[in-house]
Amino acid sequence: MHITRIGGKNVKGLTFNCEVGPLTMLVGKNYSGKTSRLDAIKLALLGHIPTLGMQVSSTFEEAGEGTEMSAGIMFDDGTHTKRTWRKKGERVTQELDGEDFSDLPPVLLNVQSYFDLSAEKRTQFVFAAKKASGTFDSSELCAEIRRLQGDPHTKVKEAALWAIVDSIAASAKSNTLPAPEWLAVLIEEHTKALQFAKQEAARLVKTVTGLSQLAGDDVTSLDAASIEQSIAETQEEIATVMASHKAMLTSARRAEEGQIRQRELKAALMESESIDRLVVEVTLAIAKLEPVVTGYKSQANDSYSRLKEQQNVINDLQAKFAVKNKEFYTAEKGMLQHSNEATAAGNLAVQNQPRIDELSGMLGDTSEVELLCPTCGQMSRRLGGEIRKKREAELSGLLS
Repeated sequence: MHITRIGGKNVKGLTFNCEVGPLTMLVGKNYSGKTSRLDAIKLALLGHIPTLGMQVSSTFEEAGEGTEMSAGIMFDDGTHTKRTWRKKGERVTQELDGEDFSDLPPVLLNVQSYFDLSAEKRTQFVFAAKKASGTFDSSELCAEIRRLQGDPHTKVKEAALWAIVDSIAASAKSNTLPAPEWLAVLIEEHTKALQFAKQEAARLVKTVTGLSQLAGDDVTSLDAASIEQSIAETQEEIATVMASHKAMLTSARRAEEGQIRQRELKAALMESESIDRLVVEVTLAIAKLEPVVTGYKSQANDSYSRLKEQQNVINDLQAKFAVKNKEFYTAEKGMLQHSNEATAAGNLAVQNQPRIDELSGMLGDTSEVELLCPTCGQMSRRLGGEIRKKREAELSGLLS
């Protein structure tokens, strides 16, 4: 898809409509509209100028006089996109006509925004744009570095490239970070190494210059080519020394690791001997303690037997106590029943006391019999005797 026409109305105060081809050059004086046409492409595609921000009010600052601005482009497939901004009071609105390209990466229209990013941000941007996975094979990267050729090509430069390849391969082998983060760390490490190498080279150049002066050589009479050649040779020597130093460091590290391992083995051996001695001492101590443990076991068995006997006695006493408790409960229940009966009898006696007193008075009074039959004394006595017996029986029943 290629742009074939650019149009704008009131873009930086200019109105234009021009065709463009696969390669178009904009030539003109200052303020003749070259930048306006480029801004029109950004406005039509993105809806804003990346350097001004995405606010609609900020975008409308591109307009000249008036309350309306528009920008549009046409493509070779017949499609188009156009955006129009209108201002009413303090409010600015934007309208879209045609295709929407607002998700287009702004970096495609403003390359400087990419170079303004940090190294880490640029790496993340490239991986995001390529939709790359979090991990990748570093062998291709190492192969590309091996194919690099210095100008002029020297063995020192070749050794340096191989050292970088070995460093990348070792880092990739132990890497656990996502690819963008790993590359950012790798770039930072090699940048620091490069700065250190440059500092060392400058220091050695100063040293060589000073030694030359002490030797009476006229350093100032050397031409630029000779100085550059001397610097290159010095840098090669530095690289050789650094490689030798690196090898020495590796050997020293391996020797130190060997010494550490030797000390660890020696400590383990001494610890093993100490453990053997400890096992013998513990065995002897156990042999000495066996009679004491046996005595303690015998005493424990005797104590257990006595405890068991005491437990049996306690069980018997508890059984007897249960029987006595049951007897006491039965006796208490009987006493309570007798008490209830006595209380009932007392209450009945209190209720019958008036009748008892009445019957007792009647039995003590004999004149009552005579009054029953004044004309027949015998009949009166017989009747009196029967009544007396009835009263005595009633009185006996009440008293019982």
